[in-house]
Amino acid sequence: MTEFLCSLCPRRCGALRTGTEGGGFCGMPALPVVARAALHFWEEPCISGTRGSGTVFFSGCNLGCVFCQNGSISHGRFGRPVTIPRLREIFQELIAQGAHNINLVTPTHFAPAIREALEAPLAVPVVWNSGGYELPEALRILEGKVQIYLPDLKYADGALAARYSGAADYFETASGRWGGASGMQTACCSGASSSATCCCPARWRIPRPCWTGSPAPSRRVRCWCPSCPSIPPKRGRRGCSGERSPGRRAGRPGLTWRTWG
Repeated sequence: MTEFLCSLCPRRCGALRTGTEGGGFCGMPALPVVARAALHFWEEPCISGTRGSGTVFFSGCNLGCVFCQNGSISHGRFGRPVTIPRLREIFQELIAQGAHNINLVTPTHFAPAIREALEAPLAVPVVWNSGGYELPEALRILEGKVQIYLPDLKYADGALAARYSGAADYFETASGRWGGASGMQTACCSGASSSATCCCPARWRIPRPCWTGSPAPSRRVRCWCPSCPSIPPKRGRRGCSGERSPGRRAGRPGLTWRTWG
């Protein structure tokens, strides 16, 4: 698919996306734009393992959080366009370097192209590392192609989701995606921003599974609480570098693991 009117994410902006040009919220073309591809040793331990995770960072984003630590990629759209055959080659090159898996970072808006690149099975599992703001039908096209669903659950509060990402329906949408598509296993859900109540002075808190019910047994949740005191600006107002990148300003954030169920 090299040209379509986009309805891949819950924004359903209907933008015309061609092989080389794109509009709408993410501003990306139909063909992938890759910012970085390399072994990554600082993902969740169960993903990085001992040899590293073969991460492929895609440019653009359908969520657009104002506090994004990868702002130059998600907002600045830094990256290089690649063809679908070249994307497949990148996967194979990372596997040849010893990657435990292929880790697709912020891939939602390129789902159809990625599906084509994964037409033939890879020798390692594929990780769908997203912001969780996705439609079931978009995930469904990946059935049998992606083995691990690794969403970042950003918010448990609609007002904050609207303020910082322009997505008031975020929690209702993302909380329903915990299981991903059929055949995808949720390795963990890493929270990365504010929720309804706060547990630290900076008003940054990791959203816990506070909705009715709970995640499946033994589902791992990474709790990430940046120590930066800055409160992000509202979406639409450009903040200072500290506001946009709290983790970078504060240094390496503390990480803890919790298991619900």
